[in-house]
Amino acid sequence: MIKQGTDGLSRGLWVVPSRRPQGFNQALFEAVPYTKALGAWAASCIGSKKQPKHLDPTDPLTVDQGREVLTIWNPPPECARQTIAAFLFMWVQSPLNTEGLLLVPRILQRQWGRISRYVREVGVFQSEGLPACCAYTSHLPFVLLHVAPHQHSLRKPRLDGNCRAPRKNWHNYQTEEVRGLS
Repeated sequence: MIKQGTDGLSRGLWVVPSRRPQGFNQALFEAVPYTKALGAWAASCIGSKKQPKHLDPTDPLTVDQGREVLTIWNPPPECARQTIAAFLFMWVQSPLNTEGLLLVPRILQRQWGRISRYVREVGVFQSEGLPACCAYTSHLPFVLLHVAPHQHSLRKPRLDGNCRAPRKNWHNYQTEEVRGLS
């Protein structure tokens, strides 16, 4: 197991490049390669005309780096949950004008799937289905996630009225009847 490298993975250690085997297994842990064309395509999927600012999750981040702009992230799948959490920490500082896109390979999804109700899945895409300027060589699908700016809204009033009992203490009479005491 140590030669194969699974011992370290089973304990939750990140797979550093020196420990990754060559071939298909290595492709499983690669991030979606970012290009400006891919960023523009992802922005068009959510209806935005802005060019997103690319933030690499391996670079040191500051809180102000992704605030009040549209950012795009392409984390490797093993640290997607941490990247989403880091973005959400930036997003809560100014949620009305901060927006984010995340390109995550579709493996290890249970680690990051439902992390927040504000993280919306736009779709699952194959490399072959992308425009020619955006395509890359992986055969693994990736998920496009979107965190939109927060929209304030009031709760809609109920259409039905309040449920009123036919007489005072009606529920007490029903309880007594069920118990067989009346």
